[in-house]
Amino acid sequence: MKNRFPWIITGTLCLITTGFFGNTYQINHMYNQTLESQISGECHLTAVNILNDVNDSISVPINVSRTMASDQLLEDYLAKEPVSDEDLTQEYVDGLQTYLNTYYEKFHYDSIFLVSTKTGRYYHQDGIDRVLKEGNPENVWYFDFLKSDQNISLDVDNDEANNDAVSLFIDCKVNDANKQTIGVVGVGMKIQSTVDQIAELANQNALKAYIISEDGQLQVTSEKNIDFDTEYIFSHEDISEEQLKELLATPGEGVWRTSNGQKEYLETIQIPNVNWYLMISMTNIDAFAKNDARSKTLYALMAGFLILLFVLTYLLFKKMHTIELDDASKDELTGLYNRTATGKVLNLETKEGFAKYGTLFIMDVDDFKTINDTGGHTFGDEVLEKVADALQKTVGKKGVAIRWGGDEFIGIFTKEEAMPEEALKKLMQTIEQIPLKDGKYVSGSFGAVKLNDMDFQQAVIAADHAMYDSKNNGKKCLTWYEAEK
Repeated sequence: MKNRFPWIITGTLCLITTGFFGNTYQINHMYNQTLESQISGECHLTAVNILNDVNDSISVPINVSRTMASDQLLEDYLAKEPVSDEDLTQEYVDGLQTYLNTYYEKFHYDSIFLVSTKTGRYYHQDGIDRVLKEGNPENVWYFDFLKSDQNISLDVDNDEANNDAVSLFIDCKVNDANKQTIGVVGVGMKIQSTVDQIAELANQNALKAYIISEDGQLQVTSEKNIDFDTEYIFSHEDISEEQLKELLATPGEGVWRTSNGQKEYLETIQIPNVNWYLMISMTNIDAFAKNDARSKTLYALMAGFLILLFVLTYLLFKKMHTIELDDASKDELTGLYNRTATGKVLNLETKEGFAKYGTLFIMDVDDFKTINDTGGHTFGDEVLEKVADALQKTVGKKGVAIRWGGDEFIGIFTKEEAMPEEALKKLMQTIEQIPLKDGKYVSGSFGAVKLNDMDFQQAVIAADHAMYDSKNNGKKCLTWYEAEK
């Protein structure tokens, strides 16, 4: 169980770590989903408001254009239009001009126009402006519209009949009874006020707004001036033609995506009755950045805490292991290190571990068997405890005291002990003050050796020889080992 305990604690910490990071990730993911839902809802509401402003701006002129396109009087005018300029009378031009001027004065648009498919003449409220001919870049809008299957079209262009002002043109086909297009009628109006409304709403909600055609051509944007017929949404948004088709196919359904390393919300809404779409885009969303920063900070703090917890746990286990090893290396009776501690704990059996010591001695309690026999084993143990205590106090922090076995002890002085001879004499005197039951006192036979270049085993053998010399010399004495010359 002791061996399993560290693994159980480590496993528990790993589970806590996994649980925390998993839970934090889940919370962060759910919070981001909530943010996405909230932001997409706000963006959609803004898009609807922009769309309402656009509809307010174009719904009436669209209805005016449709009304003129379905007017029988205008159809009759086109039907009897003279083909040649010689046959074209001022009366005919004045009549058509009066018709267009009626709408001009009533609705105050910047331009009311009519183009005849039969002659290409461009009529407006002030009379004939020009004749539209294929091949002229300024007339592409007209011929493209004739080729299309749409009956109404919106186009942003320069109004040549109105000092080249940037205007929104609403074009409607005029069809005869046989469904043949005989003219194009419509209105033109300056769009700066509409652009300002779109830009204001977009800026208030920190998003970008575009009005685009089906092929992605920009008509109006809240971001910059428009380069007509050259600017496309692809140059402003990181979006492909295929992705644009998918967005236009599902108007009103916004999408979240990552563009240039940032989360972006895109949504398109079709403008009713025309071939234009409103597209909104939101990037640089602070809420996501703040949440990511907060999550990273939390991850970092928790990682630091867990690392600290692991380190403290490791140190605790190491300390526990040291204490456990230390306890297993201690003699139960005396509390001194036992014989097995020399290698596992004290590291005396290596050259590096033994290098700091200068003197080693062995002592044996004289006539210990007699002490046991006369006083009993309990008394004998008390004697050993007192001897061990004296030994420990002698070596103190400058050495190591070991119960080598039975009544035999080893003491080792570090090189810091400058006078080991004096220390040993005091130890002998202390031991000789321990009383026995027969009125006598304890004594010990000592053998000591100066270590010099000896290793531990060599020193023990040398000190042991010296101790036996003390025994042979009548006991109760100290003998220093002298190497044979």
